[in-house]
Amino acid sequence: MKTYYVGMDVHSATIRIVVLNGAGKVVMELVIETGAERVRGFLKQLRGKVYVTFEEGTQANWLHEVVRSLVTEVVVCDPRHNKLLQSGNKNDRVDAQKLAELLRLGALQAVYHGDNGVGTLKELVRTYDCLVSDTANSLSLAHECAEAGFGERGAADRGSGHAAPVSQQAAVLDLRGTGGGNAEHRR
Repeated sequence: MKTYYVGMDVHSATIRIVVLNGAGKVVMELVIETGAERVRGFLKQLRGKVYVTFEEGTQANWLHEVVRSLVTEVVVCDPRHNKLLQSGNKNDRVDAQKLAELLRLGALQAVYHGDNGVGTLKELVRTYDCLVSDTANSLSLAHECAEAGFGERGAADRGSGHAAPVSQQAAVLDLRGTGGGNAEHRR
């Protein structure tokens, strides 16, 4: 079974890819558009054990999700710990090739990229925080209205500072302007 080591230098518009065989020889170099379908199409053509690496960055989360089911292993690496990349020529082809070489040698420092459960958990926590904040704001507004003397119909009772009890039918008639409400509220 053939083994491939794929180094990807990922940018917002393009991905530079270098593929090494088990002996470390470059067997393929290409540039593809940055996008899930392009990446899937490329990886599906490689047969055998496929190991992929790319650096942590703005594109890493979605790319990890796309790649992980198609290959033997994905290593999202920490660019600050890749000393080989910091020496020598610096361009996309060289970076992708050095990443593939470091992957083949087992010399990359990986960063954690868990499963979708973490993303779901983060979304649930954000939603919970919004609900708590909205509830607190609503309670604060209701408390301020009560302190200001606004009654259940939104008008302050000029006498006691509290809304005078009014029947539902009288309130509806009062809102329609046909009478029936508390005379105190119609002034």
